[in-house]
Amino acid sequence: MSKQVFNFRSIAKASSLVLGISCSLNAFAAFNAAPPATGALASGTYRNLAAEMGKTDGAAKRDDAWNKMFGTDTNYRIYETLGSDMAYMKTPDSNDVRTEGQSWGLTVAVMMNKQAEFDKLWRFAATHQRNTTGSYPGTFAWQVKFDSAGKPYKADAGAAPDGEEYMAFALLNADARWGSSGAINYLAEAKAVLTAVRTHLMVNGIIVFSPSVGNVTDPSYHIPAFYSYFAQRLTDQADKDYWNGVANSSRTFLQTHLASAPNGLPTYLASPAGAYLTGNLFTGQPNPAHIYEYDAWRVALNIGLDAHLMGAQPWHKTAVNTIHNFLLSKQNSETCYKQKYEYGVAVASNNYCADVGQKAANAVGLLAGTSATNANFFFEQFWSSSFPSGTYRYYGGSLYMLSLLHAIGEFKFHMPAATPPATPPPVTPPAATNKLLNGTFDNALTSWNYNSSSGAAATFSVVSGAAKIAITNAGTANYHVQFSQAISIVAGKKYKLDFDARVTEGTSRTIGANIEKSASPYTGYGSSTHNLTSAAAHFTYTFNAVSASDSGARLVFQLGANANDVTIDNVTLVEQ
Repeated sequence: MSKQVFNFRSIAKASSLVLGISCSLNAFAAFNAAPPATGALASGTYRNLAAEMGKTDGAAKRDDAWNKMFGTDTNYRIYETLGSDMAYMKTPDSNDVRTEGQSWGLTVAVMMNKQAEFDKLWRFAATHQRNTTGSYPGTFAWQVKFDSAGKPYKADAGAAPDGEEYMAFALLNADARWGSSGAINYLAEAKAVLTAVRTHLMVNGIIVFSPSVGNVTDPSYHIPAFYSYFAQRLTDQADKDYWNGVANSSRTFLQTHLASAPNGLPTYLASPAGAYLTGNLFTGQPNPAHIYEYDAWRVALNIGLDAHLMGAQPWHKTAVNTIHNFLLSKQNSETCYKQKYEYGVAVASNNYCADVGQKAANAVGLLAGTSATNANFFFEQFWSSSFPSGTYRYYGGSLYMLSLLHAIGEFKFHMPAATPPATPPPVTPPAATNKLLNGTFDNALTSWNYNSSSGAAATFSVVSGAAKIAITNAGTANYHVQFSQAISIVAGKKYKLDFDARVTEGTSRTIGANIEKSASPYTGYGSSTHNLTSAAAHFTYTFNAVSASDSGARLVFQLGANANDVTIDNVTLVEQ
């Protein structure tokens, strides 16, 4: 957020030039240099940038970052509790709470499906940050501090709109994931935040710097993909039209701004029309308007997000490639690219090599990029980093965590399940009945059996509506890890199996899907082998007429002998 005052410690210089990075050319062999024109929100297919770059440790890095950001180690932790039912995201260097950080914490929690942490963060925001009186009710105080007794108070009640944007986004995702019939009505809260944004933080459909400084905007506040998501989630047509208009205006703004700014680098501030501005424009401004600096890092992330979720357009690719090309040229000529630039020249004082948050945002920009060389450099810079520790961990650590979710395809725009009609029309029962129960895992793992043997180990759970088998020890045979359901079969009948599956971690693997007796001697009635990749795919197989009737048979997925995790969904077995 623009009001933040930074005091970063020196960041160690990059150890090598781009040509000296010790990475195989195969590292970016799968990088998609032609981002799809159909976005993930429409297609349902989220890119796993880490997998494209040959990485298999995405889940481990995600969990490590979560445990550091929300865990118990005070050298890393940002998440702090207040009493038994509230929590806040702390800025350690200034010992305060910002709407920016609080909203990012909410977003991380909902993407990680952590409802308890989400609810505590929201209760703090609603109780201690939301303005209920004054000129801008419904907005949130950008800075909250604590008095000598540890009681929160609003140090500055002014709004920094990026916080409200992320809060509304997080609340809508919470409604889609968890529903709004519990202790917190997420949907109603999201609508209230969006009303405040529209009333106090928009001027002619453009997000402004703050309600009291409405004649300039911060380019990093422009998140057009969010506005498109708002339009999809709201039901009133006037609201849909408004937010779709805001999304289009924001995309136009970004194109205008990047075309006018020196070297195509985004800047701290700009006019509402996107024009490049210079100098100090209002009292208390922490950085000159024309500087590429901390807020401006996030513009590449926002463009990558828009291309990924809403579909890549030529301007997305041009904008990200221009930013990356400039920074890479500085890497080659100056040993490392810096945190701040002015007119294309590194700012002379208090300027260090790229921060982990800057590297993270540039990596997300690759979702719109088309250069494999840039992809290799910027992604490796990010992936070789880790969640920062120490006094100044808040900003870089928050961007690192958000960017990890983007990079592994887990920063999603969740949509609520379709509501069935009150009186459904009569339907003709299907000729073939699924012999399996709970094949879509709507009731967790009910009706399914799972086990590991011979030293193999795995955890079985339901994640985002699908069964996930996380294998920690694969054993030496495929039957050492099993996921099954009891069935009965009839001699002479054929059985058709259908299911969706993918490799959650890793690039590919095989799994077995068999019909067999569920107890010794495990007589086999039919077997099949299927090749999985990291892309979700549908598999079908027809078992030949079985040799005997067996009321004690089972369908079993055999998942051992390979440590790559597997996700399975939409399993049906019908008699033919």
